Amino acid sequence: MGPNPGHAPYNLMAESSTIMKFMKRFGLTIITSLIAVSVNFAAEQTFEKSLSATSGQTLHLVSDRGSISVEGADLSSVTVRATVRGSKKGVSGFQISAELGTDGVSVFGKDPVRGRENILVDFLVKVPREYDLDVRTAGGPLQFSGITGRVKGSTGGGSLTVRNMKGTQDLRSGGGSIVVEDIHGAVVAETGGGSISVRRVAGNVRATDSGGPIVAENIHGTVTVETKGGSIKISGGDGEIQAVSLGGPIEIFVPKTIAATIDASSGGGEVVCDLPVTPSQKVETSRLQGTVNGGGIPIHAHTDGGSIKIRAE
Repeated sequence: MGPNPGHAPYNLMAESSTIMKFMKRFGLTIITSLIAVSVNFAAEQTFEKSLSATSGQTLHLVSDRGSISVEGADLSSVTVRATVRGSKKGVSGFQISAELGTDGVSVFGKDPVRGRENILVDFLVKVPREYDLDVRTAGGPLQFSGITGRVKGSTGGGSLTVRNMKGTQDLRSGGGSIVVEDIHGAVVAETGGGSISVRRVAGNVRATDSGGPIVAENIHGTVTVETKGGSIKISGGDGEIQAVSLGGPIEIFVPKTIAATIDASSGGGEVVCDLPVTPSQKVETSRLQGTVNGGGIPIHAHTDGGSIKIRAE
């Protein structure tokens, strides 16, 4: 192809030099990044141990960091598997122990350098189906499933997910979401900075949230929820309801045939109800008191910063 009239001649050598410089610089950046990653995650260590167990005992698991998953299984033992990945210094320094005690199994994960090394820790524990849990981590998510027993789970900075459990659930997070589903037993859920979702529970539910929304569906028991910074949605329940929000709307779904006594008020929005309330006259749009179908199940709702809607399903 000949030269293009009116344009400066194409300098292949200059262009190639520029490309080579760019590739050299870009390639060096990639290599540097890869080296950094390989240094930060240069080691991996696996801990495995199996200990005899009897139904009705307790798993005590306390870790300075890491995610923890506990599953119920048809076992006569507690099996512990933990993987530690990261810098060589961090991996070699993280200490894991598992011992058999008088009331069950105790597992400890200790980080002597207290987070100064970049490591990832993951616990997978399997226990007999009838077993109590007392599980705590300073910084990671918790997951429990398929267990019958009393459960205490707390994390300083991660989520909690609990499914298919029988027994009381005491769940607390310093800054993550909580999901609870298919539970036969009372539930207490508390978080300092995430959402709470509780569905299909046969038992009383109490949920407290410092900074997010709360959803409670299909609860066969009393529902007591409070959030300082989010919305509340309750549906499919058959027990007493107490809902308080300091910064969001409240929506409650009830059967058309419900017999209820309502006391609902809002500091910054309207209160409405799909069902006829006796007395039918509201003194003001932000407050509603009265009975539905002759009165019965108490429904208390208050928000400082939104509307309250009681909807008929």
